[in-house]
Amino acid sequence: MPEVSIIIPVYNVELYLRHCLDSVLAQTFRDIEAILVDDGSTDDSGKICDEYAEKDARFRVVHQENAGLSGARNTGIEKARGSYLYFLDSDDWVERDTVEKLYEGVAGSGGQYAVCGYYKEAKPRGYFSPQMRPEADNRLGNLLRYARKEFSYAVWNKLYRRSIVIENNLRFYEGEKYVEDHAFNLKYLLFCEKVSVIRAPLYHYRIREGQITAESPEKRLPTYIEDTKKLIEDFKSYGKYEEYKEVLAVHFAARFNEYIGGLAKDKFLCKPKSLLIKEIKNLYRETGFSKVLKHAPLIKKERLFLALLGQGNAGAIIGCYRLYALLRRVMSLWGKTKYCLREKIKDLVLYRSIWLKRNYLRYIQKDNDTNFLSDQSLKIGTKPRLFLIGTPEYENVGDHAIAVAEKQYLGKELADYSLIEVTENEAVLHLRELKKYIQSTDIILLQGGGNMGSEYPDQEMIRKHVIKAFPDNKTVVFPQSVFFSDKPINHFRKKEMRSYYSGHINLLLCARERRSYEIMLENFEECKIALMPDMAFRLQSAAKASKRNGVLICLRSDKESILSWDDKAKINCICRQRFNNVSESDTCIDYRVKKENREKILDQIVMRFRSSELVVTDRLHGMILAAVTETPCVAFSNSNHKIVESFEWIKGLGFVRLCDNLERLGDLISAALSCAAEYDRTAFDEYYDAITLFIRENSNGQN
Repeated sequence: MPEVSIIIPVYNVELYLRHCLDSVLAQTFRDIEAILVDDGSTDDSGKICDEYAEKDARFRVVHQENAGLSGARNTGIEKARGSYLYFLDSDDWVERDTVEKLYEGVAGSGGQYAVCGYYKEAKPRGYFSPQMRPEADNRLGNLLRYARKEFSYAVWNKLYRRSIVIENNLRFYEGEKYVEDHAFNLKYLLFCEKVSVIRAPLYHYRIREGQITAESPEKRLPTYIEDTKKLIEDFKSYGKYEEYKEVLAVHFAARFNEYIGGLAKDKFLCKPKSLLIKEIKNLYRETGFSKVLKHAPLIKKERLFLALLGQGNAGAIIGCYRLYALLRRVMSLWGKTKYCLREKIKDLVLYRSIWLKRNYLRYIQKDNDTNFLSDQSLKIGTKPRLFLIGTPEYENVGDHAIAVAEKQYLGKELADYSLIEVTENEAVLHLRELKKYIQSTDIILLQGGGNMGSEYPDQEMIRKHVIKAFPDNKTVVFPQSVFFSDKPINHFRKKEMRSYYSGHINLLLCARERRSYEIMLENFEECKIALMPDMAFRLQSAAKASKRNGVLICLRSDKESILSWDDKAKINCICRQRFNNVSESDTCIDYRVKKENREKILDQIVMRFRSSELVVTDRLHGMILAAVTETPCVAFSNSNHKIVESFEWIKGLGFVRLCDNLERLGDLISAALSCAAEYDRTAFDEYYDAITLFIRENSNGQN
């Protein structure tokens, strides 16, 4: 018999199902069975289930008439043979070691219930970890933790002991749309002594348009009330109601708080539904609101509501929320004036204040990051000096690729100069000290990238202060993209940027694509401006790969992404139909990259590109790394002009294609794969020569 049964309800998810099932196939814990419950799907989901059952004997398929999510899960419970149960939603996916780590959490510690962290796959992407405190390894403590949302209400990031479920006849409430997970977990925890917590994110929860969970709390409230009534009856049938009834009050308080917030936000003029309020009051009198007030972790709004409710003043809390919503509506009349005023204050206080960031960095780094100040190259020598300032220390490996390529370029073309690197954090922390070391004959080089303009004010702040600190030094801004959004505040930012860029008498601005070049000409007409490709186009890496296999999907989930989750699912589905091996990555990783390990981490990313048959991406440096590693690539645009404009540099490469219509993806993949993948790093050298000439010319303009 298998040790773990993975129960997967399936209903009309053909776009997402292969991704889900492939993540099950990839599990490092092999002693599993996967029960696919096709709940009356009308698309090709059932056929896909049968396909995977033929591929792997551990997959079992049950086709049934539509019974809803709860009905499908209950069918899975009946068919399961494993010692443990794991519920996986068919439009989500899991990490390779999810089952293994959850199993170790229960089997290794004698626990009966394991819970892990998860990623909320939405824009922006979120990471959620269980917030468990160690002092309550008992039933009441765990029930209250769950009721207070210290770990998620869902069942898909938890592992259950099957014997507890079967012996106590625990099932999901059928016919309900919102709360089936909540009720199942509360009932299970009545028989659970020990909970094991894995804080690592092992589950990927996909948020789709039209999902049930996206509906307003107001629509859910009647179901919450009915659910609580059923739970009261179940607790009584188990003989545990008197002992644990305050748990139900705490649980329902959190649900009701969502309803009140939604009511105040969307319909502040509507009258409270007196029948619902009456039922809510009855439920709290039944479960004992006075005990609930003793639980300190409840947030203030819930405690206030319960206090008022206990005194028969349920309408008072509704009135408070109505007043709050009315004030919000009145404040919104300020409109653009209010917004501009707020943004201007924030701009003055935060974005212009290098002092504020300096103190923040000293707090988190304890001011120990001073090694570069003792570098021997800071001392005046026989060689002229280059100061490369503002290199990254954050998670975006694409920007680190730029820094590596910049240093490679300087090491080759300006080898007779001494190069000193100053990271962005070092620049903020030690700008005053740098003024003592940097002479007027030294050359200032500022990091390139895609952060000039209004989108990334922190990086713009660093450039501003460096440019103003060294007004007499020859200064180069490596190739940048410039972007200004339509927010009213950007009128002020443009004006300020003109003052310090155009005010520098010896500054070269490099634009990395035509659109940014035009914006620079329009706004900084007094500066020297040159057009050249992103520095990463000339990147050289020591990473090698002997064999290519499968497709690498590298899609962003931040504010620059314009792909919906359905679009991403379609991309994933198309790739999985054509390739046996589909992996996902990103050029933005989950931890900070420092300059000491920059090249090692970059080589790891480059290796993934070199070992792939195809790359599908909407990241600029995903497209660039595919080009320099001679990997066939299909690139999608993002919210600004970075990718579309930068593609112009390599549009002659047949193995890199730009996709403006998802329906053409299959054809573009075929076209990219059919072309010879050859890349010439020297093709753009003539453009980069502008930097070399600018640096080498003397004050009289002679070389």
